[in-house]
Amino acid sequence: MRKQRDHIGRIFDALVHGRVEEFLAACDEGLIVTAHGSSPVPTRLTKGDLPDWIGSWRALTPTSLRSSFEIAGLTKDTASVLLRHSFGRNGVEYLLEMANVVTLRDGLVVEWSSYPVDLAEYSRAWRTWDTFLLASA
Repeated sequence: MRKQRDHIGRIFDALVHGRVEEFLAACDEGLIVTAHGSSPVPTRLTKGDLPDWIGSWRALTPTSLRSSFEIAGLTKDTASVLLRHSFGRNGVEYLLEMANVVTLRDGLVVEWSSYPVDLAEYSRAWRTWDTFLLASA
């Protein structure tokens, strides 16, 4: 398990430090990402979508994005990873925490599901508050 924890740690370290190519190299060509957020319908992404998706994080968080991760749980083929993103925009500070479940096959990420820990904060941070209010009604 120590080896698996180190491997997952290297993958998410590349992600949070903006080494997108290194992160993508750890992903299977058939990777499916299911990102849950403000909308009742999750966003589904493939490996080819990830560079733009990751770029959108940076676009919404001008120059102050700080990200970290914590491996919360681990089995032979899956990991639970808490991603924390903090940033400022127009003098307002945000903390966005995402719970992630990652499935690996032969050491590559084949499936990734992401869920906001605090949906209200997620909506506030990504400026989707109106969608959140409609989805909650």
